[in-house]
Amino acid sequence: MSKSLFELVWVVSLCFSTAGGQQPPTQPQTPAPVQLPPWVLHAKLTNEVMPKYPKDARERHTQGDVLIDVIVDESGNVQTAKLSNCANCSSILGDASLSAVRKWRYQPTVVDGKPAAVSSWIAFRFRLLIKPSVEILTRSESSTPSPETLKPAGSRKLRISSGVAEANLIYKVEPQYPAKAKAEHIQGDVVMQCVIDKEGRLVVTRLLSGHPVLAEPSLEVVRQWRYKPYTLNGEPVEVETTITIKFHM
Repeated sequence: MSKSLFELVWVVSLCFSTAGGQQPPTQPQTPAPVQLPPWVLHAKLTNEVMPKYPKDARERHTQGDVLIDVIVDESGNVQTAKLSNCANCSSILGDASLSAVRKWRYQPTVVDGKPAAVSSWIAFRFRLLIKPSVEILTRSESSTPSPETLKPAGSRKLRISSGVAEANLIYKVEPQYPAKAKAEHIQGDVVMQCVIDKEGRLVVTRLLSGHPVLAEPSLEVVRQWRYKPYTLNGEPVEVETTITIKFHM
């Protein structure tokens, strides 16, 4: 083989060898969002839009707790909002919550001197009491429930009688008879559907009956009541019951 032909073969083989050995440039990996406690993220909120209680939900007497997972980007905008759980409610309330959260804006979170994406979750409570109400449970650490306590839709709590619940009552505040009710000779019973959580705290879930003038002071005082936790097989459990407050002149 002549020298020129040998050089040609060598150059061609080198080209193929070099091309085959090339590796595609590596793409920088996007860091995972930094996880923040819900109340810490809420403290960074600069634009809050409250969900509106949907008319369909009010007419169907639909209420419950909504849990939403969120990712906030480096600029403080909501990048993704996903319905994670809807405890004892419906997708109507979930859609209303998502529509509001997607408009929220936050102060950017800075990690090691650089803005970073963060992830967390938001919990709303929709209740039909004297009037429809929507509450953000994740405003503070004290009001933030654990995600495990927000049970899937359709889950049923253990029901106990009002007598059994009263036997576990360890702290009670008596309601004051409203002056307006006395003046107008309004009397009767206020009946509320309630949940007693594993720590013995009471949450009114629905006003079943009662005059609005009498219902308002009843709702205010029963939220202060405390119970000895109800146990099943030695473990504290949430229970559902009814409470009746009697107003008679």
